[in-house]
Amino acid sequence: MVVEDVHLAALKTHERTRTLAARKEQNKRDAQATQAHLAFSQGHTLGSFLSSLAESPTVLLRQRREPWELLGIETRNKYDVLHANGFPLGYAVQQGRGFLPAIARHFFGHAHSFEVHLFDSQRVALAVARFPFRLFFRRMEVSDTNGVCLGAVQARWSLLGSRYHIEDSQGRISATLHRPLFSFWRFNVWRGIPGGARGRDMARIEKKWSGLMSETFFDADTFRISFEADLDTGSHGPAGGGSNSMHERLIILLAAILVDIQHFERRASRN
Repeated sequence: MVVEDVHLAALKTHERTRTLAARKEQNKRDAQATQAHLAFSQGHTLGSFLSSLAESPTVLLRQRREPWELLGIETRNKYDVLHANGFPLGYAVQQGRGFLPAIARHFFGHAHSFEVHLFDSQRVALAVARFPFRLFFRRMEVSDTNGVCLGAVQARWSLLGSRYHIEDSQGRISATLHRPLFSFWRFNVWRGIPGGARGRDMARIEKKWSGLMSETFFDADTFRISFEADLDTGSHGPAGGGSNSMHERLIILLAAILVDIQHFERRASRN
């Protein structure tokens, strides 16, 4: 009788173990399926945004006015991404809510690490621009919401004007962003690598006059990003166009935020 009870208990334990293992395996498959579905959805949404961006030869990046800046309080940067005719394409928001991020912004401005998230007009997350802590030579790293690197922009030393290198997803320099010495509000983007000849023009980032009130009391800058018609040809790297050039459009668009932070952002406490 005792032997039968032990045998029955062993069978129940074995059956319970198999059930738990099967349930764990099913949960794992469900999680993988959900992750794959989210990745597909995110990729599809990002692709739709990039397609809209590719169909827009001119895009506006307009920073939102923050009334708190009149009181000397540094707030999170927020930008609207607009078609040239004012049609909304999306928006970008600096992350970091709460007391400690607010204190960091107030006392250190943007001299600390932070992120800016890009959303489409339906509030679906598309990409993340990370700004690592740098005292000199600021850097912006762009990835999708799954953490896959799409490219980066790195500030470089320049005797005449300001210079940045645009990197592709493999870390290779594919283009140069440059502000001439006496052209304070215009940045040119051309294809080319260090030590090589300057290639064709790709885009132009221009700061627009926002009005006396905005320029004096607010950090509400507006930038016009104009893409060249042949940007999608001759892309650096094996991809040679297609998604590679569409990612370059995204990097150039977000580079306008780096330009704003690096060259035009003022501390609210100094206004």
